[in-house]
Amino acid sequence: MVFNCSAKYHGKSLNDQILQGPDLTNSLVGVLTRFRQDSVAFMLDVEALFHHVCVGPDDCNALRFLWRPDGNVDLEPEGLMMTVHLFSGVSIPAVPILL
Repeated sequence: MVFNCSAKYHGKSLNDQILQGPDLTNSLVGVLTRFRQDSVAFMLDVEALFHHVCVGPDDCNALRFLWRPDGNVDLEPEGLMMTVHLFSGVSIPAVPILL
């Protein structure tokens, strides 16, 4: 499943409507330097992280979308909303810090 927060519809995208927040990600040079300081290091799949972090109930309405059951264009679309963070959103770099 792919959700593109920068996709435009009538000249606007989800990324245009939400606050970016501070970029709190570490530089690659800093990460590689600190990696050598200790004998143990951890690694994770960042994309999978965001699909395990729930969006607060007050913010779920910003992530509403239309879905056609079984891809059938003859059926009425259903209004659904995401309950986890989207990987391509401009606010994503600040999410893990806020946890």
